[in-house]
Amino acid sequence: MNPSALILATILVPVGASEPPEAVTEIPDWNHDVASLVAARCTGCHRPDGAGPFSLASPGDLASRASFVLGLVESGRMPPSLVEGEGWRHDRRLSASEVSVLRRWFAAGSPVDREDPDASPVAAGRGAVEASSEDWVTRRVAGAFAIPAESDPAWHAGEIDQRGNAIPLDNGEAWRVREVRIQTGAPQAMRVASMVFDPTGAGRYLDDRDPRVGFLMAGDAGLVPSGAHGVILGGQDRLRWPEGFHQPVPPGSDLVVEWHYRPTGIEETMRPSVQLDLLDDVEAADSRPLRWLPIGVGRVQVAAESVVTVESAVVTLDDPVDLVGVTPRALEIATDVELLAWDPGQDPGSPGRTVVAFRDWDHHQRETVISTTPRRLAAGTRLQARFRLDNRTANPSNPDSPAVDIRRGRRTGILAMFLHVAAIDPESDGRLAEVGTALIRDLRGRAGER
Repeated sequence: MNPSALILATILVPVGASEPPEAVTEIPDWNHDVASLVAARCTGCHRPDGAGPFSLASPGDLASRASFVLGLVESGRMPPSLVEGEGWRHDRRLSASEVSVLRRWFAAGSPVDREDPDASPVAAGRGAVEASSEDWVTRRVAGAFAIPAESDPAWHAGEIDQRGNAIPLDNGEAWRVREVRIQTGAPQAMRVASMVFDPTGAGRYLDDRDPRVGFLMAGDAGLVPSGAHGVILGGQDRLRWPEGFHQPVPPGSDLVVEWHYRPTGIEETMRPSVQLDLLDDVEAADSRPLRWLPIGVGRVQVAAESVVTVESAVVTLDDPVDLVGVTPRALEIATDVELLAWDPGQDPGSPGRTVVAFRDWDHHQRETVISTTPRRLAAGTRLQARFRLDNRTANPSNPDSPAVDIRRGRRTGILAMFLHVAAIDPESDGRLAEVGTALIRDLRGRAGER
């Protein structure tokens, strides 16, 4: 290796970096080091026609924004990732060594290929996409709706910048869904798709009574909260359950989707569609159904200019389950969301262990996160969710400036952690399938809603 290159690479190692000097003696290039990193961390959103405001799919795209990109990744603001804790698939934060690769690549002049200066750059792509079956079905919203250039005034105390749709699935038999993908036609505006598979017609009732395309209410389907069957983050545009698990869909269901968007300054048209990857009978033989388990709070009161911590009631598991994923729900003013667990026999007064946490909460970046390995929770495990709410004017995420007193409630929970769990055996699955709605009824009772 060129001695001057060795000296340069060594000088550019950041102070306090944990990697040994020999790991960074070679200047990184696009083709061998950077393209794969960008594909894994960036081009899910930052690609042509993607959700990001610009593309980073080529070396020129990335190099032209060197200082801007470095500032964002070093501060942890990008890539967007709320989840913290070991073993969660959606932790997209760059490691210290990955940030070092970018820093050294920029400092070296952003070379394409250190071995062949004349080589063409490889495409960053979108990152690895898991293999899927051929059993896909596509369903589309009947019509299109406009996303306004700026936020509409809220006509009630609740979320704005949202639209719901009940999409008929026309499934004459039960389906077992392994993956959901979405397309909206407005990728830079659409932020979150919150989903419920609804066999009751509750979502369709909301859709039918609104003369426009979709409806402006929350996408809850009766006692089933929006997001109970998963939330997809815009830019990622898909939710895939791990092998061995699926989302059961009863015959005659609608997919009720609560779309959340951020106005972009120009009016845009949204024409949503969904694609569902279904398991066949052979595949389903080795797959377990996922059930939703809400750990939530029905009502909150937060005085202006105050910071409070709100705790859910403790939920105790009657049967062992495998925890596969978690979907958080919180207000804009939340700054920290955490799920705690106490093992059977553990002193209730002792600190619970953190199962998953969402720090530096961003209401527009929420999604279902999947555990890299299912986590067994024994019968008798106690679960509680905690939410830190910052209702100060100084909180940049507070939609009210100056801050106002907040008194908010939702019949399916204003703050919640939805656990996606699988029973260990068919007998306990029958019981588990009823727990979610029972907890929502109990939540409504504690909130004074009968």
